[in-house]
Amino acid sequence: MPNLNQKNMHRLLVALFLFVVGLQWSYCEPADSISMQKEILYITSYNVDHRYSTSFIEDMMEEYRNLGGKFKVSIEALNCSSYESHSQWVGTMQQIIENHPHADLVVLYGLEAWGCFFALPDPRYREIPLICVASARYAGMQTQRKREVVDFLELQKSFNVKGFYYYDYDIAKDMDFLAKFFPEVEKLAIISDNSYAGLSTRNVLTRYLEDFHPQLAVTYIDGMDLDMEEASAAVEKLDNKTAIFFCVWKFDKTGSVKTEYDHRIFHLQTDEKEIPVISLTGSGFGSWAIGGCHPSYSWDDGRVKPSEIAYRFLDQQEDVEPYFFKVPNHLRMDKNVLDRFKISRSDLPKETFIINDDSLTFVQVWDDYKWTIVVSVLAFILLVISLAVSITYAIHLKRVRASYLDAKVRAEHADRMKGTFIQNISHEIRTPLNAIQGFSQLVLDDDMDLDRKTKQAMFTEIERSVKVVTDQIDEILQLSSIEGHPTPGKPEEVSMTEVLDIAMVTARTYIPPTVKVNIKLVEDMVVHTVKSDVVTILAHLLSNAGKFTKKGEILVQVFQDLDHRRLTVSVTDDGPGIPVNESERIFDSFYKLDSFVPGTGLGLTISRMLARRLGGNLYLDIAYLRGARFVLTLPLTE
Repeated sequence: MPNLNQKNMHRLLVALFLFVVGLQWSYCEPADSISMQKEILYITSYNVDHRYSTSFIEDMMEEYRNLGGKFKVSIEALNCSSYESHSQWVGTMQQIIENHPHADLVVLYGLEAWGCFFALPDPRYREIPLICVASARYAGMQTQRKREVVDFLELQKSFNVKGFYYYDYDIAKDMDFLAKFFPEVEKLAIISDNSYAGLSTRNVLTRYLEDFHPQLAVTYIDGMDLDMEEASAAVEKLDNKTAIFFCVWKFDKTGSVKTEYDHRIFHLQTDEKEIPVISLTGSGFGSWAIGGCHPSYSWDDGRVKPSEIAYRFLDQQEDVEPYFFKVPNHLRMDKNVLDRFKISRSDLPKETFIINDDSLTFVQVWDDYKWTIVVSVLAFILLVISLAVSITYAIHLKRVRASYLDAKVRAEHADRMKGTFIQNISHEIRTPLNAIQGFSQLVLDDDMDLDRKTKQAMFTEIERSVKVVTDQIDEILQLSSIEGHPTPGKPEEVSMTEVLDIAMVTARTYIPPTVKVNIKLVEDMVVHTVKSDVVTILAHLLSNAGKFTKKGEILVQVFQDLDHRRLTVSVTDDGPGIPVNESERIFDSFYKLDSFVPGTGLGLTISRMLARRLGGNLYLDIAYLRGARFVLTLPLTE
């Protein structure tokens, strides 16, 4: 019996060992495979084509990839507008998080994104690793319009924050400036708009004034209560013993964007009424405001960047300690406005940054930048010496190697292009030619008793196959023609309605009958361009959308961007979409994302070349995730 127990124990230990080894093996996947299944989720307060959001996301993605980051990147937007829609923001944030259950790191960009995430009620959201950027420390209460503030620095303690970059406005410096140069000021006017940013900056400023300057009478010119005309009238009523604190202005009480107001409100002052305007956030600086103590919105100040935190936390799997960075404030002044108030630069603090200043003396420049000048001169001398030595030894070798490498690269590129061309053409033309040959033989076979309907169907397929072959040959000829003639044809006045009609006729062959084409064109627009080139571009985009859309719709939108003097046409499909990392490669000659979809791989190449030849551009909207959206821009000329 003891021998039997020992044998059973031995078997049990062996089985347990094999189970543990097998369990470990099942979880030992390659690091790259695991990384590509995970996700970094960017959530921005505004739409993704907002210039600051776009710049930050693009820079962080590039820095993260350059560090070696391999995680998938997804981008979502709350699309926050006026404060009246704030009740929907938290729900939108929750839906975004639920749509990305595998997000291993969430990057929140902007005041609204911070406020909405910190307001999520479900405690499981508090475990999601976060990086918070581009917002002030203090904000207004999202659920009410009372003049109260919430401290995000305190709120984040309940969340899994890995990086926290925040602004903390230095109102005291602004008040010191007013007290020194405008001692006659007895009243303040606060201008803020109908947005969460307007509500927050107004509340922060109000709390400071109540705590430290309760003697000052305060007038509120608030976009939550006033429209543009009412706000203008309120500014006109201010007297010369009033100073203005300008927070932000984009939305008035109607909730609509008043773009022309940015220009009108900056010129409300007259020669008879000189009222100093202090910018709290930087809005109005350079046009209306005399200046202010603003946060530094640049990332070139030595701080640890969010991309580095993401890479260390996700790819290096480090136990990253939370990183907090208070964005420094800098006193900035506009010389044009200083001159109007007869304020000398020498009376300002030494660290003040002056814009519109073209009168700096050598002494001033030397005092401000002497070490920069010395280091720059020394670096320049060393650079010249190094270049002279390097050029002496390298110039001959460079000439020899340049000719050899150029010939080698050209030969290799020609071989690759020839191989790709022959492979694509032989495959793409053979399929429709086989169909033409096969149906032609059936139609001509006297032994085949075919009714009229069957013959008509065969003739339709023959006609479709002939068009496919013709289109492919045309694409090759178009590419050759564009490369040989970089100058576009003669421009003319082109109707977009007519252009879209012609393009639809050309592309109809490739659009399934189950797919609806929806064209949104409020009114016929006319653009001065080359008609044939625009037709070719839109025909390629519509054909491409039809090839990848099996059901749903193709949406074509046309609108004018008068601010940037351009006409924009977007073609959106309900297909499988295009990965972000393929967004540029799809424009390469003969490149096909799906080799089973018919085509030569030249349509997008030709379309982008034509768009740029016309002075515009063609690109993939990487922010659109429910299919693919291509955007064509054309210049609006007189």
